[in-house]
Amino acid sequence: MFLLQTNIIVSNYLREPGVLNTAALNAIGGKLLCTASEEKLRTILPTDLKNTNPLNISTCTQLKKDILYGIAKDAFEDRSGNLSANYRQISSYLGGAPAIDLQRLAAANVNMDIETFLNLNPVEVVKLSAQEVRDLLGVNLPKLKENESDPLVQAWIRTHSQADVRSLGVGLSGGRPSEQEFELGHFDFAEGHNSASSNHLGLQCSFLVGVIIIAIQRVL
Repeated sequence: MFLLQTNIIVSNYLREPGVLNTAALNAIGGKLLCTASEEKLRTILPTDLKNTNPLNISTCTQLKKDILYGIAKDAFEDRSGNLSANYRQISSYLGGAPAIDLQRLAAANVNMDIETFLNLNPVEVVKLSAQEVRDLLGVNLPKLKENESDPLVQAWIRTHSQADVRSLGVGLSGGRPSEQEFELGHFDFAEGHNSASSNHLGLQCSFLVGVIIIAIQRVL
């Protein structure tokens, strides 16, 4: 009952005009923050978010994740544009990261944990190459196999070749047939078709020869 009342109070607060500062963000937490409007989230200043405890925004809509990531990027990116230096602080907001930023993190070998990876935007993850996925996860790459049925992992598999999927070396299956594999399969089919046609023609010839022999025997 108390928790319900607290949630109602927070929800009412989030509908009120005004900005969300560090104290408010720490009090609200990530789950309830996701119920705020996009307009309300845009009032958060990078300096306030930087001083806030990490927020779990996994229940936010993709648009809200994108907004919060943009603010977090401004808060934690250093002057040289390096995200990896503050990876731990920004990791909880990476669900809104575009592919280009994920590629930068991959190049920095951040060893992303599997929970963070599975909460990334699938639309952006499918843009990553097999090598980039390998570099992004680092020592956590084998955990992909344990989460093979996850929608994000399946989305990546479906949009990459079987060769790319196998190249990860963790036992994942699936993927699109590569052009070479497709041509090989097509060749095998054609060979099988030609072989079947040849066998059919051979049977026809044998039948005709048999008919001719019977006809000759009857004449004699």
